[in-house]
Amino acid sequence: MVKTFVDSNIWGTPKQILEKYEERRAIIGDFQASVTFSFSGMAFDEVKNSMTTYATHVMPELRRRSADSKKRAA
Repeated sequence: MVKTFVDSNIWGTPKQILEKYEERRAIIGDFQASVTFSFSGMAFDEVKNSMTTYATHVMPELRRRSADSKKRAA
């Protein structure tokens, strides 16, 4: 059960995260990501770096993919 929970979450490097989003989109179709960050026990600088990495490398690509999907649907 724990493995299923962990596997249902999207985490990893920006490349891994984007691949996991793409796998999910292939199964369920277009969706809006709902993100909750969990940084239990991490130092502030690690948390800041992680969130900055997500914001600069993952979010812009998700937005681009969403815009591309909307263009294809139109």
